[in-house]
Amino acid sequence: MYFTEFSLGSIGVILIRHGLSSVLSHFIDSLIEGDVNIVRLSPQDLKDVITACQDFSLDFDDGYQYVAARKHGLTLVTFDSNFTRTDIDPVSPSQLV
Repeated sequence: MYFTEFSLGSIGVILIRHGLSSVLSHFIDSLIEGDVNIVRLSPQDLKDVITACQDFSLDFDDGYQYVAARKHGLTLVTFDSNFTRTDIDPVSPSQLV
């Protein structure tokens, strides 16, 4: 399983903002124990994020996930329908169960 550094940071921001640091700590532990790989994009890749946002009318966060999936040959698992506007086929979590 792969998880973007951007997603991890976003979850961290939300949980800390709501005073849920222990939940964040448990979440991070579960990532480590689950042998989850963290995907990072380089500054050059961020230019590709901008292009993806422009080409597919995506927000930055969606563009980041799109580029990470394309760069690393990953299947994008999401509830977000915005990715249907792209050239990749996203998979819903229910499709994996």
